[in-house]
Amino acid sequence: MKLLFEEGEKLFVKDIKIFDDPETIKPLLNSVRWRILGMLAEKPMYPGELAKTMKMHEQKVYYHVKQLSNAGLITIVKKKEFKGALAKYYQTSFPAFGVQLPFGKKRLSNVFLNKENEKLSNFFRSFIKDDELNAKIVVGSPDPHGPFKAHARDGHYAIDLAMFLGQLCKLPKDFSVKLDVDLIAEKEEKNNLIVVGGPVTNRVTAMLNDYLPVKFVGKDWAWGIQTSKGDIRREDKAGFITRVKNPWDESKRVIVIAGNRVIGTKSAVIGLTRNYDRVLRNFDKQDSWSCVVEGFDMSGNGKVDTVEVLEAG
Repeated sequence: MKLLFEEGEKLFVKDIKIFDDPETIKPLLNSVRWRILGMLAEKPMYPGELAKTMKMHEQKVYYHVKQLSNAGLITIVKKKEFKGALAKYYQTSFPAFGVQLPFGKKRLSNVFLNKENEKLSNFFRSFIKDDELNAKIVVGSPDPHGPFKAHARDGHYAIDLAMFLGQLCKLPKDFSVKLDVDLIAEKEEKNNLIVVGGPVTNRVTAMLNDYLPVKFVGKDWAWGIQTSKGDIRREDKAGFITRVKNPWDESKRVIVIAGNRVIGTKSAVIGLTRNYDRVLRNFDKQDSWSCVVEGFDMSGNGKVDTVEVLEAG
């Protein structure tokens, strides 16, 4: 569960462990354990270190640590050999604990969990107006189209992107997603645009390519990403996120999220939605900005789940 709270004029959110059974809260009703919990919230520690800091017998501290661990209130975050023994470092499992009673629930409207993140807020500033999405999300058509007669297979990544944007704004009254062929046919290029997919499957990306600080180079199907330093990245899992002025209306802005192949576009989407702290680290309201990433499978299940930032700025 999430705990939403206000400090000054800003909203903050943190994970919270809710107790709905009186038995599960018992381990907390002890002054020693409460103190241990507070110390482990600040940094990971092993029982011997806790005992020394608290000036208590190590066996007594170990007993309380075990009770907290059995209740799932603290967890082992690392193990390290220390003086010939294996020391287990514990940390609190949640930054907040609470008791939920079966009444008093209220629905909040227009509460956006990431709205106060300065980097995200600045990056999407032109794309949100009055807490509402002020842009067209453009995906490639799934039907054969363009000079390559390509079928877009990355349009569904816009779903993940839209869910992420839901933390920052609400949906507009008009449908916000457009196929590339429809946007071009209806001459709607003069909007704020969030374009998903490379130039083979998304014709709007192809039209924008020459205006991007990071762009696609190559011919036929042998594409690569040329970084702002002139390097060519041809890895399938390489992608980029870039933000520029709209060349058809410079009062508007364009974000392009694309990769060498479908997996590269997925890497770019994951970079922006899951790793935005690293991806947007060097973003500072620039009119022309880009970040090149490469996707990696850290969990070992054969699917990209994180990215490495190759170049940003």
